[in-house]
Parts: sequence; C-alpha cells; structure tokens
Amino acid sequence: MARNTFGPEVTEKAFKENTKHIVSDPFNAIIELISNSWDAGAEKIIITWPDERGEEVILEDNGEGMTETEFREIYPKMSYSRLKVKGKEVYFRRKREGYREAYGKHGKGRFAPFCFADSFIVETWKNGQSSKFKIKRDKESGFIIELVETVPKEDSGTKIYFKLNENYRDSEKIKKEIGARFLTDPLFSITINGKKIEFDDLEDNLDEIPCKIDNETVKILKIKSNQKSRNTHFHGVTWILGKRRIKTTKWNKILDGRIEEAKQYAYVIHSDILKDELNETMSDFSKSDNSIRIQNKIMGCIKKSVSKIMAEERNNIKKKIITDNLSHIKAMGSIDQDEVGQFISELQEVRTAINPTDLKAATEVFIKIKQSKNGEKLFHQLNKLTIKDFDILSEILEKWTIKEARVVLGLIRSRLDLIEELELKCDNPTTLELQELQPLFEDGLWIFGPEYESIEFTSNKSLTTVVISLLKKKGIKIKESRLRPDFVVLPDSAISFHSCNEIDKILFIELKRGGFKVDLDERTQVEKYINILVNEGAISESTMIEAYVLGSTVVCEEVEVGKRKNIKIIPMQYHKILDKAEKRLLNLRKKIEEEKNIKDEPTDPAIKETLAQKTIVDYYK
Repeated sequence: MARNTFGPEVTEKAFKENTKHIVSDPFNAIIELISNSWDAGAEKIIITWPDERGEEVILEDNGEGMTETEFREIYPKMSYSRLKVKGKEVYFRRKREGYREAYGKHGKGRFAPFCFADSFIVETWKNGQSSKFKIKRDKESGFIIELVETVPKEDSGTKIYFKLNENYRDSEKIKKEIGARFLTDPLFSITINGKKIEFDDLEDNLDEIPCKIDNETVKILKIKSNQKSRNTHFHGVTWILGKRRIKTTKWNKILDGRIEEAKQYAYVIHSDILKDELNETMSDFSKSDNSIRIQNKIMGCIKKSVSKIMAEERNNIKKKIITDNLSHIKAMGSIDQDEVGQFISELQEVRTAINPTDLKAATEVFIKIKQSKNGEKLFHQLNKLTIKDFDILSEILEKWTIKEARVVLGLIRSRLDLIEELELKCDNPTTLELQELQPLFEDGLWIFGPEYESIEFTSNKSLTTVVISLLKKKGIKIKESRLRPDFVVLPDSAISFHSCNEIDKILFIELKRGGFKVDLDERTQVEKYINILVNEGAISESTMIEAYVLGSTVVCEEVEVGKRKNIKIIPMQYHKILDKAEKRLLNLRKKIEEEKNIKDEPTDPAIKETLAQKTIVDYYK
C-alpha cells in the first residue's frame, strides 16, 4: 500500500462489529462527532446541516487538531486507547480556566460519518500545517485512508465533511439532541446553520425546577434528551457559576445505581449562592457546614424531581408489561391481579437497575406461579354444598379472610369465562370436536358436578388405555380396544368404601361437533363403550355410571340400562348443562360478594387502567 494510502489491519467483519453501535444510530453518531471535538479541547463547533438528503454536512472545531504523523498513528488503529495515551483530562491549547473530562475511551467516534455516507473528508491542522485525508469504506479491511494534500495553515482545529446520503434527520431534532447534552458547559459553543444553540431551542425538553433555600430561589434547569445515551457522561448534575462550569456530579453518585432511568436527563444549577464557598482551584465547593447544607438542599430538590421521573417511567414500563400479558391477567381473579401489580412495583423498587426485559420475564414467571395456586381448595369448600344450605355457607364464609374470598371470586370468574367460550363454540357448525371442544372441556370437567374436580380422567384414549391407566386393571383383554371414548372420569373419592379394588362411580362424556344432532346412534355408541368394559370385568356391575352425550340438538331420550339400572345415559344439549353450571357459579359469586361486602375488581391503579382499555378483540365481541 502506497504511503499516501493506508488503513487498518482488520477484516471488514471485525470493523463492523467494533463500530456497529456508532454507525447504526444517526443521533448517536452526531453526538460521537461532537464528543471528539469536546475531547480535543474545542471551545466552539460550527455545523452546517442540510435540509435535504444528498447535500453536504460540515463540522468544524477549534480544538487541538492533529499533525499528519498523529493522524497516521491514531486513525487506522481499532485498539487505540484515548485514556492510555492522553489521560482522562482534556487538554486545551488556548489558555482557559476549568476542568473538562474526556468523553471518549477508544476513539471509535471518528468513524461516525459512516452512519451517513460511504466516505468522508477530514481536514486537521496543527503546528502550522494542515493535512487533508479521505476515508472510505473498503470490503476487505473495513476502510482505507488516502492523504489528499498538506498545506500551511495557522492555529489548530479539525474539519469533517461528507454527503448526507443515509439516515437523514431534521436539523431541529439534531439541535435538540445536541443541546440536551452539551449546553451544560457555558464555554462550549455549538452553532448549527449559523445559529448558536441556546437553552430556548430545547422548548418542551426543558423545565425549570423550583428550589428555595434561605429565602433565595435557586435556578435549576432539567434537560431531557429524546434519545437514551450509551452512558451518562453528559448527564447528571452540573453546577455553573456565572459562565464557569464548576463541576458535574454523575448519576451513579446520586441514584444508588438507578442509572438506566436517568440516561435521558441532565440538571444544570445556575446560581451564585455558593460563590463564597469555591475552593482554591475553583473546581469544587468547600467542605464547610454551610456549603454542605446548601448542596444537600439543592440535591434534595433534584432528587425529588428525579423520583417523579422514575415513578412515571416505571409506571409506563409496568403498564407495558401488563399489556403484554393481558390475556393471562384478565383470566385471573382480582386478588391475583393486584398481586401481579404489587410484584412488579416491589421488584422495580428493590432491583432499581433491572431492565424492562428482565422485569417482564420475572413477571411472567410470577404469573405462572399464581396460575398454579388459584384457590381451588377454598372453592371446593363451597362447591360441595347446595345453594340452599345458606347457614353452612355463611358459616364457612365467615371464617374466610377478604383475601381468601377474593381468590375464590377470581376462580369463579375464570370458570364463567370458560363457560362463555364454550357457549360461543358449542353450537357453531365450524367448531371442531377434537381440536377445539375437547381441550376446553378438559379444563371444565367440574361442569358436570362438584365431584368432578378430579385430575383422574382419560381424554380420547383407547379402551385398553382406560382399563390400564385409569381403572388400574391388569390382565383384561378388550376385544374392540381401538374404540376411544371422549372422556372417562373418576370423581373425587371414587374408590368404594367396602372394597379398595372397586369404583363407586364413573362419568363418561361424549362430545359432538358444533351444530351436531344427537340421535339414537350416538346414544348407542356410548352404551357400547360401557357394555364392553362391564362385560370384560373392567367395571363392576354395581358401579354407578353416568354418561353424557352432548350436542346442539337432541332427538332421543335419557335411558337407564344395566342389570341394576345403575347405568344412566343422558343425551343433552350443550346449552342446558352449561346453563346449569353457570347458574350455580353466579349464585356462589353473589353469596360471597354479599357476605364479605366485596367485588371481584382489582385495586392496583396500573392493572385497573390497563384492563379498562379496550383491545381490538373487544370491538369484535
């Protein structure tokens, strides 16, 4: 490679990986370019920003600049360490007061123009000579540099220009982002398109925070950036006396690690209330009791403002997580809904630095835990009673806490929701039996009576599987073993009191697709399942058997068969059995609400607000 053309010793892939966070975000790229001028000790930057794509961008500063030799040493290196070579403090060629801390660490911000164009020009001058370089993308090494010319030039500074071909952003938006970060230093002047950026340019991004100390009002400005920074270098609390920046206190020294929520904000204190408390170097305030008292009061005003910001942002994050899990939360009882809301709030408070992704993941785990502990034992206390047993019912409810009652109300609501879903599907001719109805009834076996809360059942399994897995019978061969009843269910306490090997009662359920008519053939089919199991000895002749054959319409009668007439086959319309179950649940809910004087409603504000919002699904109901 000729002396006038040089570049890095890296691959294009490595270059992209090292610079992706800079060249992918136009606002970040602009901040990186200005930060380079900041680190170079510039006091002013002049920017020309076009109104249209394809026109030229120019950034010129009066920083320390670079010689040709320095440029060749710095620009091609991907591993250049600014801190190692020059230290943390910014050097000023022109005499000025005040300390400035460098923003950059590795100098990768020099590649920011690649966010907008495939090539750019850098003109930099120092020690009486100016060098002009062209930097352009290269498929093999990431980029190559060409020395265009060297000419005599006095003073120092750097000028960068390129065609704005990609990622165009409006100059007003650019102005606000620049101002939000760099107006904290009165001695750092930035002009864009001939107009100096002032606090007034920030408009909605600027607020004044009231703070009274000893009958004097201290002026505190809160500045918001529309984009979150990668770090908090230009955010925190800056103290300005006259036109002098005294010091900046970073967020990690103020907010106990709650940095993420502060990456868009900076506070600037404009006041001479501590002018008599400056130290000898004018880089901080004295440690006198009065100085510490005033600083603490001012920081108290700022922390109050920050707390409000964090509360708003956390509430927005909380509502977003609730919205993302809305279907699960809607299915919960109000007590569980409140506990989800409380869980999110407490985790935000305890784990102040937790990011929204991790918070959402933790919430989803909590929701799953709540779904597995939904108050069924409490519900069973009531469900085994008849509604007529008001005295016993009241006695049970009297012993419950409000929380226990709300848990049960939540379970009742989830069951009513299931009934509503079944009502929509059962009489719809397009509803599929196996794919749609069976999974819903699998969650709703309680519809057939309070004794059928059992998890002991088979669904769409062969008669052989029913015998072995459910009835626990061995050595029985079933002739027509491939027959598959929809459900065979054992109620709670199904084992006979007189014999541990016999079963007192069994439920058979046969479902028909939406809109289907149940006639004699369907009733006979269920009777066939039962006769095979009884005749082969899998079920005792004395076992009570109920068999429901469900469809949209019914044209055959209920029958009692078997030697002891202990087998009842009941053809029934879907809506009748659903109505019966719904009525029972509604009566229970009414009784609980009256006895405990409560409603099945959440109290958490974020949960209530989010649940009240209509979704697109609600509009089609």
